[in-house]
Amino acid sequence: MIHDTTLQPRGSVLNKHCDNVATDKGLFTYHEELHKLEQAVDEAFRIGGWYSGHGNNNNKIKMDAIRYAFSEYHRANEEHLKYEESIMMPQVQKLFKEGHDMKKIMKEGTYVPLLL
Repeated sequence: MIHDTTLQPRGSVLNKHCDNVATDKGLFTYHEELHKLEQAVDEAFRIGGWYSGHGNNNNKIKMDAIRYAFSEYHRANEEHLKYEESIMMPQVQKLFKEGHDMKKIMKEGTYVPLLL
């Protein structure tokens, strides 16, 4: 997992259009925690020899470390996605019902910052 935080938008569609709800509900903090777990998976692969070629005689131990790191990431990511959805979807539905141009909001709030 390559995670480049330079590609993350500086703001949030939810914060901009929904009274700072992403920050208030801790979504950015969750992303920081997930990033650390992603780094642990990367490190488990690196130590396991997968980036530099082949593993050595300790492949079972190395694979166990990779499985453990990924299972922790997977568990936390699933938890995060469920939580994020519970925050985000009611807000998106509210914006839509209020007549906001959701396509424009998503294009300007999601894609444009990624290109800057």
